[in-house]
Order: sequence, then C-alpha cells, then structure tokens
Amino acid sequence: TNKTYYNFTNTKNSWTITKNNILNLIKSNIKVNLKTVLNEINKHEISDMISFTNKYSIPFHVYTNVISYNDGNKDPKKLNVPYNEKLQYLRSSKINEYNSSKINCSVGENSISINPEGKMFLCPNVNEKTLSVTGVNFADQWNKVLELREKYILKKTPCSSCKYGKFSGICNPIFEREFDSSKIMLISKCNLCYKLYNIKD
Repeated sequence: TNKTYYNFTNTKNSWTITKNNILNLIKSNIKVNLKTVLNEINKHEISDMISFTNKYSIPFHVYTNVISYNDGNKDPKKLNVPYNEKLQYLRSSKINEYNSSKINCSVGENSISINPEGKMFLCPNVNEKTLSVTGVNFADQWNKVLELREKYILKKTPCSSCKYGKFSGICNPIFEREFDSSKIMLISKCNLCYKLYNIKD
C-alpha cells in the first residue's frame, strides 16, 4: 500500500508510481522480477504482494531476514519478524508455492554499481574493491569485474549448495560478514531455513 511504501521511501504515492512503472515494463515486454524482505512494517501485506505478482505472472521471492548495514550498524535488525511469526505469515500466505527458485546473484555478470566519482564495484556488500571507469577502456575493466565476481561472489560457503538456501537471503559476502564469527547465529539461521522449507499446508 502507499502507506507502507511511504514508511520506507518518505515519498507520497510512491507505491502507485512504482506499480504503474512495473506494469509499463510488462506492457513493453521487459522481464520483471520482484523481491521483498519480510519485516515488521510489511508483514501484514505479504499475501497482497503474492496476489499482485500472481495476477501479472511476475516471479516473486520473499526473503526472511533483515541484515545489518554494511558498516555493521545492527539497527535494521530491529525490524526482523520473530521466528514463530515468520512461520505463521509464510504458512498462511503459502509462500512456498510462490517463492522463485534459489536466487543466484548476477552482479559482475550482467550488472554492476558505479558511484558518482566513477568508481565501479560489484555491489554495496563488496564495495571495498573498486575499479575506475574514468578515462579507461570499459571492456578492460569489465574483465576485471569478472575476476572480482569469481573471487567474492562465486566463492564456496556452507550455503552455496544448500537446498534450503532460497529462504536464507544470504549471499557469500553477507555470509562472511554476518556469520563468520558466530556459529550460534548460523545454526539459528539454518534452523529457520529448514523450518520454512518444510512448511506444510
């Protein structure tokens, strides 16, 4: 709804604008995929999101974990929905039927981030390794991006081949940042993914 969208963007009618743009993309035969993160602000609207994406045959994925900011600030985690509530909302919305297959990160393959200073990096989760696109051959820099993807995104972690992985929302850089020093957190996270995977109607 516009009210919920306003809570995130502080822009009036932002959902209406976004929805119209999504529909315009679909009318132009441009492929659209939508993702959201279940949290305390939007949890009551998950079913509505599913209805919308189902109506227009849009692949949709619901992540279940709010993570820290890249600088380590954990304030965003205050919006995490309690464990049992996550199961309740996802079970009632039958999210297993709508969650797209395990999300594969495409940064460094068909997308990249470039800041206003002309510095290119894989994504906000891997922004310490930058390449300049100012006054150089972009194709040469893109080949270096592929090397960064190989090193940081395709790196093997315990989550890489896990069949429960589509419920984690954890890419390799986030895995190392969030769980490298806390096995307890990782065990808790894996338990949630297992529970979500095995939800029965």
